Amino acid sequence: MKRYPAEGWVRGQYAMTSETQAEMAELRARVSELKLEVKSSLSTALEVPEGLASGADEYQITGRLVFYRKGDSKGGSYSAAQLYATDVSIPVTWNEIFGILGPSLMNEATESELRKSVFRFCENVVKDEPAGYMPRNFGKFWSLKVEEELFQDVLVQLFALNLMTHGLKKRSATDQNKYWALTPLGQDTLMKLRAIQKQPALVGT
Repeated sequence: MKRYPAEGWVRGQYAMTSETQAEMAELRARVSELKLEVKSSLSTALEVPEGLASGADEYQITGRLVFYRKGDSKGGSYSAAQLYATDVSIPVTWNEIFGILGPSLMNEATESELRKSVFRFCENVVKDEPAGYMPRNFGKFWSLKVEEELFQDVLVQLFALNLMTHGLKKRSATDQNKYWALTPLGQDTLMKLRAIQKQPALVGT
């Protein structure tokens, strides 16, 4: 066919009309624009919005602490002791919160899983018995009731700080869970908070 072209056959470069060529040029230009927009959006995503509490800024963990009083144990056991309750408020930083929640978001996590992680984090903070924030007669931890509002505070703040966003993985139509995932900024922040730094070599004396 190349040597003896049949009627109606033309080389590919000549088959394209001027209108088609113009359309393809416009599409190439649009693709270039979209690439720049994506690059710009990723750059913007790596910026922490101004005016929002973040990093080393403090957030108050509040809840209803149920505990045993000091001195009420018998033989080291509190099994027969009475339980007491009081409100507690303990400061933590946003870096501490995100440093604990971040790893679970690396492969996306459901909102219910995040809620459990937040409440578990609050319990562990109280169990550490931070000096100056526990009742003077505190003896032993029993439980901590945290309001849903606290979880919503954490969820909204981490979203507002561009540290996490809605999950994008495809799932079955029957899966009604809400999923959350790390943003590029969230990944970068988490690596700085949790990655183990190389220790300097010791010089012999």
